[in-house]
Amino acid sequence: MTTALHQLNDLGFICYDPREQSGRRILRPGLPHPHDTEVIATIRERIQNMIYRPGEALPVGILARQFGLTARQVAHRACRQLIAEGLVHHDNKGPHGPGVYVTQPAPHHVPPSHEPAPHRAQNPNRLAGDPR
Repeated sequence: MTTALHQLNDLGFICYDPREQSGRRILRPGLPHPHDTEVIATIRERIQNMIYRPGEALPVGILARQFGLTARQVAHRACRQLIAEGLVHHDNKGPHGPGVYVTQPAPHHVPPSHEPAPHRAQNPNRLAGDPR
């Protein structure tokens, strides 16, 4: 029974902490696990500050040690929120092997320039409004 609870906790479906009064609670979809808020904020900040760059694998093991989590908890539970935000994605065939990678930003649409067209010499023999 406790093995199943630990697995569900690691995947982020429940919050299991035998030290709490109730011991476990089901998490609503879309809400991060309460033990992951700090690691999520840190990863988000490091992506925004270009510490973790697009196309790079997240150092899941290092983050796990830093925040007292397992690599599975970081990769599958904490990153769920960041995947929903489009900041990271799972890639089984990534350049560094299977892992969680920072998402390449979508190329943003650059509107056409509103500068006037290059100046063409006008034909002095042409009447105004004549398209020739």
